[in-house]
Parts: sequence; C-alpha cells; structure tokens
Amino acid sequence: MTKRRITLGIACLFFLGIGAYVWLKLAYLPVVPIQVAKTFIDLIHAKQFTQAHALTLKNGYTGKNSKEFEAIASREVCAITQLARTFPFQSNGNRIRRWLSGDQVDLTEVHVEFDGGCLLRVSVRRTGDQWRVFYFASHAG
Repeated sequence: MTKRRITLGIACLFFLGIGAYVWLKLAYLPVVPIQVAKTFIDLIHAKQFTQAHALTLKNGYTGKNSKEFEAIASREVCAITQLARTFPFQSNGNRIRRWLSGDQVDLTEVHVEFDGGCLLRVSVRRTGDQWRVFYFASHAG
C-alpha cells in the first residue's frame, strides 16, 4: 500500500468514527407515541370525542366516560401547529446500550408537547403492545 492510501484510510475511519459518535448522541424521536398523541388531538379537533376517548386509559385525568372526557377536552385542548418536544430524553446510543444489556429498549412513558395557541402536553403510556393517553393538558411555557 502506498502512503497516500494509508492516510486516506485513516482519515475515512476517523470521520466514520466521528459520524457514529454524533449519531449515538442524537435524540431518538419515539414515532409511535408521537403518532398516538397527534391522532388523539386531531380527533378532538374534529369533535370525534368517542374515538379520541378510546385512545385513553379512561382515568381521572382523561375522564372515566365520554361525557367527562368531552368536558376535559373542551377545557384543555387548544390549536396546535407543531411538535415542540418529547421527553424524557433518550439518545440513539442509550437505546443501543439497553438493547445490548437485554433491557427494554422503548420507554414505558413519553410526554409529547405541541406548540401553537398554547403549549399542550399529551402523556402516553405503553400498555402491553399499545400506547394510550393517560394525561393531557394545556400549560404555560
């Protein structure tokens, strides 16, 4: 091998290493919980309260029946325009570490915040193989 090829190979490995390090530190976006939260809010905006309530755990925070749910939804939900954030933070590297150690990779609870007319938090929990809304409310920033 020539000196130039060796230098090029070392440079490629260096940049691949940096790229992998950056990817491992990037935030993982939990797609399914975000989708459930967005669908939930869309159903409320469409006044499809029965379908939206079906996505909840039917507790004191979300209303134990459709009538309670509709009252809570009318009071708490505002217009949203974008996803603001999700938490708790989970990096790609953290997911790989959990997978390698045999732990559950996905979190059991994710809070999804939307921005628009107000900040709106939708908290979802994994129950078996499904995600359900267990809390939602608008709040100050």
